[in-house]
Amino acid sequence: YQSIGGVVHSMRSPDAAERAKVIETISNPFHSKRWEIPEIRGLVHELILDEDPNVRAWAAYLAGKAKLSEGAEDLMTALKDSSSTPYARQEAAIALGRMEWKPARPLLLSTLRQTFEKDHGDKQLVPAILYAFYDLKDTMAATEAINILNVCLEKRDCSSEILQYGFFYLKSLKVKDGASLS
Repeated sequence: YQSIGGVVHSMRSPDAAERAKVIETISNPFHSKRWEIPEIRGLVHELILDEDPNVRAWAAYLAGKAKLSEGAEDLMTALKDSSSTPYARQEAAIALGRMEWKPARPLLLSTLRQTFEKDHGDKQLVPAILYAFYDLKDTMAATEAINILNVCLEKRDCSSEILQYGFFYLKSLKVKDGASLS
């Protein structure tokens, strides 16, 4: 992937594995100069909603790393897509947090509630959303995080990832009400 033309060609490949590999490769900060190239930014934006879930996940990851705000609406669409893989949805949530996309807060909060309600043991999406709120430096999810942790501690049916990210989020943002959970 030495030339921009080669990167663009691979990003447009009919082979999903090739598309995913090139995005994975250029998501390395070593290639961060390429993140500024409008054609590459446009293709990453398009690939956020690719038909292949692995391509979608890598595109979401790169969009967050590159703070590709023009892809934020598509990241929100990817997060809403409950038929998508948990990994792709996880990367979309984290990307929205990394780019500090404040309009995503209500969607992140409702997805957090719905996901936890459906599966207390979730290992991917709930922790990713808590991490997104951490990246946003936003305490909007603090009450929800406290409620989640209370349920987890009471029922003992949550993943360790939920507990870790819940406590990390509350402690990092210095949420005073979170101290009562210790």
